[in-house]
Amino acid sequence: MKKTLLILLFLLIGLTSFGQSITWTPVWTGFATDSRGISFIHVKDYQVAWAVAYDGADTNNTIRALTKTSDGANTWTAIDPLTSNGVFDQGVSMVFGMSGDEAYAALFKNNIGANKLIKTTDGGATWADAMPSSMYNSSNAFLNIVYFFDSQHGLLQGDPVGGKFEVYTTSDGGATWTPVSANDIPNPQANEFGYVHGYAVAGNSFWFTTATGRLYKTTDMGHTWTAYSTPIPDFGGVNVSGVYANVTFKDDNEGWILKNDKTLYHTTDGGATWTQVTTSGTLFPVDIAYLEGTTNTLLTAGSGQNDSGTSISTDGGATWTVIDNNVQHLTISPKDMHYVLSGGFSNQANSEGVFVYKDATSVKDNAIKNLLVYPNPANNYVKVSIPNNHIKEIVLFDVTGKEVAHYNNLDISNYTLDLSHFNKGFYLLKVTDEHQANQTIKLVVK
Repeated sequence: MKKTLLILLFLLIGLTSFGQSITWTPVWTGFATDSRGISFIHVKDYQVAWAVAYDGADTNNTIRALTKTSDGANTWTAIDPLTSNGVFDQGVSMVFGMSGDEAYAALFKNNIGANKLIKTTDGGATWADAMPSSMYNSSNAFLNIVYFFDSQHGLLQGDPVGGKFEVYTTSDGGATWTPVSANDIPNPQANEFGYVHGYAVAGNSFWFTTATGRLYKTTDMGHTWTAYSTPIPDFGGVNVSGVYANVTFKDDNEGWILKNDKTLYHTTDGGATWTQVTTSGTLFPVDIAYLEGTTNTLLTAGSGQNDSGTSISTDGGATWTVIDNNVQHLTISPKDMHYVLSGGFSNQANSEGVFVYKDATSVKDNAIKNLLVYPNPANNYVKVSIPNNHIKEIVLFDVTGKEVAHYNNLDISNYTLDLSHFNKGFYLLKVTDEHQANQTIKLVVK
C-alpha cells in the first residue's frame, strides 16, 4: 500500500472518535431453564468470556450456574449446575476465565459447606480445589473476589476475619497463596465488608467496594492497600437499605461512581476525592462501565420496571444518549471500545440471555475470516491469530506510513509481536493469510 493511502486510512480509522452507534445483538446463553439472569461477566478477550447466572424467577434460590463462550459470544455453553467435590449449596461469587478451557470460580458458603476456590482446565466439565482448606475457613469468612492481573499474578478478597480483610496474593499462577499482612491493609470499620464481584480494575491498580461506602485500592497487585471514603454510604445496600452503587476506572487516577439514584461522581486522584457530575439525558442505575481505548466514553445499564435499558456518554458523563429502552440489562462488561457484553435473562425461545456489541475493527466480519488482533490497545505485545488458517505476513506501519516492522514466511496460525521497543501511539497492522487475503487494522500502543 502506498504511503499516501496509509496516511489517509489512518485519518479515517485512527482519528475518528467513538460515536454513539452501539447496537445490541441478543444471543442465547445456553441455559435450558428460563429466567437465568447474568449477574457478572468476565471478558477475557475478543473470543473468550465466562459469566455467572442467578435464578431470576426466584432470587432467594441460590444456584451455581455458569456459561461461557470461546467464539466471540456467537455461541455459549451453559454449566448448570456447576458440580464439584465438596460443593453442596454454595453460591458463586464470580468466575475468572484464563482461557476457554481454564477458569477459576469463587464460591461462598451458604447454609452448609465452605468457601471454596475451584478451578477447571477442561472448559467447566470438571473442577478441582484451588486453595487450601485453611483459607477462608472461619465462621465469618466470605470469599468475594478472584482476580488475575496476568497468568501468574492474582489476588483473592474476602470479608474481615480477626479484625482485617482476608486478602491473599499469588505470583505463581495460583499454585500458592500468600496472606496480606494486617500492616499492609487498613483495618475495617464497624460493619464493613466487601461484596461479591464488587471491584474495578485499571492496569495493575485494583479497587474493591465495601458496605460502608469505602474503596480499598492497591497499585501493586494486592500486596499493599489504601482505603478511601466516597460519597456512597453503602455500595451494596446491606447496611443502608435501598442504596447501592457501581464504580469504574479509566486508569490509575480517573474513575466514576454511579449511585442507584442516578447521581454520578468523578475522581481524578484514584478515588481519594470525588465531585458530583452535572448530567443531562438518561442514565440507568444498575451498572456503569468505561470503554477502554476512548477518551471518556461511558455506558450505563438498567433492569428495573420502567427504568431498563442502556445509555452512552462520550464526554465523561455530562451528557447521555439512550441506546435502548425497556430492555432489561443486568450488567455491562466491555473488553474495550470494540467489544462489549451485557447480561440479560434467558428466555423460553432460547434466543436471549446476553447482549453483544462488536465493531468491525478486529472482531467482526473481517476481510480475513476470524482474524483476531488482541489486546488492542496493547502495551508490550499484541497477538495475531487466525483459527483454521495460516498467517503468511505481518507488516506494521507508523502514523506517517513508514514500515517499522515486517514479518514474512510465517506459515502459522498464531503470532505474538513484541511491542516493548515501539513508541506509544497509533499504528497500522497489515495481515496477509495463506489465501493472500489481507486486512489492515488500527493498533494503539499504550
